[in-house]
Parts: sequence; C-alpha cells; structure tokens
Amino acid sequence: MTDWLLLAGAGMGLGLLALAGRLLIGRNSGKGAIEEKTDGGNEPCASATRRERRTLAEVSRIWTGREQVVEFREIARLWREPNTQAPKEPVPDFHHPDIAAFHRELVAGRSLVRGAKKRVIEQILLLLDAQGTCPSVVRRHKDEAEGKFDPDVFALLSQVTLREHALAVARTLARRLDQPVLLPDVLIIGLGHDLGKIPAYQGALYRSGDHPLISLIVLEQIPEYAALSGKDELSEAIRQHHLLKPESPLGRDLKKADQQVRREEIGRLTRPLAKETQDAPVTKKSDAQAPRPQAPDQTAPARPDQAPPSWFDAQGFLEALKERVNKLENGRWSVVSSPDGYVYAQPDALWSLLRAQAGEDPVVLVAHADEDARRMLLLSVVTELERRKVVAGELLIAGHYAARVTVAMDSGKSFEAMLVPFRVEAFGTTPSMLEATKISRLRKMVQTITPGRKSEEQCASSL
Repeated sequence: MTDWLLLAGAGMGLGLLALAGRLLIGRNSGKGAIEEKTDGGNEPCASATRRERRTLAEVSRIWTGREQVVEFREIARLWREPNTQAPKEPVPDFHHPDIAAFHRELVAGRSLVRGAKKRVIEQILLLLDAQGTCPSVVRRHKDEAEGKFDPDVFALLSQVTLREHALAVARTLARRLDQPVLLPDVLIIGLGHDLGKIPAYQGALYRSGDHPLISLIVLEQIPEYAALSGKDELSEAIRQHHLLKPESPLGRDLKKADQQVRREEIGRLTRPLAKETQDAPVTKKSDAQAPRPQAPDQTAPARPDQAPPSWFDAQGFLEALKERVNKLENGRWSVVSSPDGYVYAQPDALWSLLRAQAGEDPVVLVAHADEDARRMLLLSVVTELERRKVVAGELLIAGHYAARVTVAMDSGKSFEAMLVPFRVEAFGTTPSMLEATKISRLRKMVQTITPGRKSEEQCASSL
C-alpha cells in the first residue's frame, strides 16, 4: 500500500512539473510563445524552435496571479527615508539658548534620535537647563577624581558650568562617532555622565559614592531610562569614565572626550592669565622671572611613540633632578644614588619637575588628576631620556618607564619599589662623589638597591 502511495505522489509531482514547464516555456500566442516552423509536414523543425527568456518579475506573476510587483528597492527606500507624514513631536521649552541650539542640531534634526532614547535625552537636557548652572567640578566625596586637581586648577574649572561641560562632552562624542546608529547612546552618556554634580543630589546622596555613581541614581529616576533595554552598557560607561582603564568601549570613549574637553577648558581659561603676565611691565631686570613656557596646542596626552612635549628641556630637567639627589625632604628621599653607578628616582619626583617646566600646559594640568594620562606623559619623557643615554634602558621593564627594584635598609628589612634608573654620568659626576653626600640617616634608610627583572604582566599592576 505504501508503495502505491509513493508512486501516486511521484506521479502528481511529475504532473505539476510538466504543467509549470508548459507555463514557463510559452503559450501559443502572446509574448514569449514558442514559434513553430515546419518543413511542409506536420512536425515542427527542432532546429527552428526558439524560446524567449523571461524575467523573474514575469514569472512571479504566473506564480502569484498578480500583475503588480513591488520591487525591493522601493521597500528599501521606505526604510531609509523617514515618514514625512508622521506628526511632529512638541519641542521642550528650554530657557538657555545653548541647550535649545543643541536640541535643534543633534536631537530634533537627527532621524536616528527617536523613541524612548530621544525622550531620555530631552529629560536630561531639561534637567541641565533647570539645574546645570552649578560648577562642573566637585570634591565633596573622598573618592572624587577631581579632588586631585591643584587648588588653582580646581578654581579655574569651577568657572565652567555643568551645563556647558556636559554639552561640550556630548558634542565631542558625537563629532568622533564613526557609527551613526550609536548617536542616541553617546548623547545620553555625554549629557548624563556628570549629573551627580548637581548640588541637590550631592547634598542628599554624596555619602553613596562619587559623582559617577550619583549620576546613575539620577538617571534611574527618569522612567524612560529605567525602562531602556540597553541601559546596562550606558550605565557602565558612566560608572567607569574616571577609572584608570575603562572596560567598555563607550566608557573609554567617554573618558577621552571628557579629558579633551577639560584640556580645552583649562587652555581657554589660562590663556588670558598668560597674556596678562606677558604684558606686565618689568622694572628691574634682576627681579624679572623667566617666562613660563606657553601651553602648546595639544589635544591629547602624549603616547609612547611620540616625542615629549615641546616645552620639555632635558638639560634643565637633569640639573633640577641633580639638586634632589641624596636629599631628605620631610624625612623622605625622592632621588638616591647607588654605588653601582645608577641614580634612582621616584616617579613622583620626575612628575613634580615636569609640572614645574610645563607651566600652564592643559595637558599636564589634566594629567595631574588622571593617572593614565600621567603615565603616558612620563613614558614619553623617559623614552626621550633613554634615547639620549641618560636613563638606563637595560633596567626598564619593557614598555614602561620604571624598573622594579628591591631596596634593602640597614635594619635588615627590604621592600620592592618602582624607580626610574639614571646613569651617574648624566649628572657630570662619579658614583663615589655622590655617595659621599649621603648623610648617615639616609644610609640607614637605603643601604642597597638591587634591580630585578620581571615580566610586564607581573609589573603592570604596580605602575
């Protein structure tokens, strides 16, 4: 019985194929029919048979029985072009012109910014419009990264309002964006990353953590943000934007944009001060101080493959460093000699000398409060000094600016440290002459320094 069913099914299939072939091959009349020619007999000549090609659109009419076919490019056009018939959403009533201009340019004028994310952006803009005139820096919580700014730099940045800073960061992110579909996301994190600095929230929530954490609490109070399906990635970017190494790509982008805007703000605010200093009359040549180097127009921290900043003076740097060799300041040493022909300096000592040379360079002022930027700048300088045979490159950890050493004390105790090794010859003296300058207290604190080699992975966490 089964065999009969199989045969019947096969027969029906062959019949349908024959029917389709007959429809496709042609009809006796109309476009695409088979033309038959005879030799005078009743059978057509096979060599004279001609079949006309059919388009897929024509065949589809046979399958569907419809004469009208919608082409794919017409459907694609509907996806690409916004629906011009859709009703326009009302524009929020902003009081500050810069907020209104931002909304007009990057929100209302962008077809990709729509739906729930658009509403979130508008809610943040309304919040900044109403409460964003507060300073853009805070230091109420012990973990605030901005608490590391010098008092003078902190005072300068206090002149920049939170509204101005947030709009600038969001614009910078949008300008750098290479994937337009992410525009709503970068606008949300750019505008919302510092909402925790609003005084009303600082006063109530500052015990909960630093401003990135408070910013997330504020955002969660916006119903549309709390309901976003992809809010976790946005929240992570905001939470990480002051970390040494943000894990998420959005977090890294936000940190870079935030740093760039800070450099631009410092540069803009310090330029008038530098001009006033230059224009001030000097009555006595002996009282005149050497002018501070002008802040270069740099918009990014130095990278290892870059030369050091233009203001870096290697000779002046070494002379200032020599003044600190084997000296105690507040009972502590920062640069110490060793009988084996090296002078070891703590990274903080190098950084303080660089800051003195840099003057009002925004790159250095921002890097002082950002550990990652500070490392990169130190690395560029140490790399230059190594090229000049001043730093003992053979002791450095590959890809880093310091060496891992063991410092042994007179008491028999020892500790590991990260120090920058210089050659004694760079200071125009000898090991014995430097050793003779050590006081007995320093000799007890540092008896020997032994360099040790470790892998980059073992040392990266200590740098």
